[in-house]
Amino acid sequence: MALKDFSTSEEATCAGEARRGRNHVPSPTAATNKGLLLMRSRLIFAALLGIAVLAACTSTGTALNPPSGISGQRASHLVVTDVVNNSVLTFPATANGSVAPTSSLTGGSTGLIQPEGFFINSTRTNVWVGNYNSGSNGTITEYALGASGNTAPSVTLGGGSTTLQGPAGIYVDSSGTIYVADYDNSAVDIFSPGTTTQAPLRQIKGGSTGFGTPTGVWLDAGGNIWVGTENGSVEEFAPSANGNVAPINTISGSNTVLGYVMGVVFDSHGNLWVADAYNGIGASIEEFAPGATGNATPTRIITGASTLLDLPNGIAVDGAGYIYVGDYGAAAVYVFAPSANGNVAPIQTIPANGTTGITKPIGVLVY
Repeated sequence: MALKDFSTSEEATCAGEARRGRNHVPSPTAATNKGLLLMRSRLIFAALLGIAVLAACTSTGTALNPPSGISGQRASHLVVTDVVNNSVLTFPATANGSVAPTSSLTGGSTGLIQPEGFFINSTRTNVWVGNYNSGSNGTITEYALGASGNTAPSVTLGGGSTTLQGPAGIYVDSSGTIYVADYDNSAVDIFSPGTTTQAPLRQIKGGSTGFGTPTGVWLDAGGNIWVGTENGSVEEFAPSANGNVAPINTISGSNTVLGYVMGVVFDSHGNLWVADAYNGIGASIEEFAPGATGNATPTRIITGASTLLDLPNGIAVDGAGYIYVGDYGAAAVYVFAPSANGNVAPIQTIPANGTTGITKPIGVLVY
């Protein structure tokens, strides 16, 4: 979400977002094959959860958002949401291989139900988690950063008046205002600080918005609201946007290679990073320069067989430029070197197994 001061690197800290493909996962081949991938994703998830859902999520920010640490320095902690195990897992940022998490937030009292997007505030005291909760209204749950075990949330945002249906991306600015990309409601909801059951303060929703189904949300240093969409675009809205309003900027077109945006985040230099599940060239990670608009060409594209990317959802970039990806399809968390570009292998992999506690990772963030 929000960007603070790129020079002090508040943003890189979190960074994650991913979303869901849910019953809408795009095809890795051609448009005519979309149905095949859709069926595959449904069957896989049905087998795992008894429901057809694919989730994702996360995000971070800068000046208004979470701390990424000192610019130029690597993060210390990597946090992952697992949509199947209903858990939030923390690892060292340098973890590689079958490494046990240093903490695990999981259990019935946590209120975690298909957790996707999450966010850490700039003071590193609290974490907010979006619970997709398929078949019911979603919720946002808040915990003290570092909470583990079967810990109940300190605050739960939810209920009919909130209009939440399938929260994906989350951003919390320095005032405590909560921004939610509500996938199933095709809306971006903006809640006043301290909201628990009240209606949104503002809601961006309608045909003019251009986002259809939002998959992630982030604020830049000017307070502009950036929204990732599964329509192959990233939309930018004015800070005061409300209702059925058009974006002030759209990144979209053949040069962008954007196809099915799952996660969006800014790094400490103001570059926009996108986790793209399918864009005609395969699963990929794209980087856009500050100020990118329209049919812009990415400055970097990480894609190809060596990357191991399958269905990237969450994405995070720390102050040193390391790129963290939660890949639902590959059932792994990947870390790429700061200079990664093209068909390159990750330098770290945390696989799904009994030791790591990972089954199907979605959101990632670092601090």
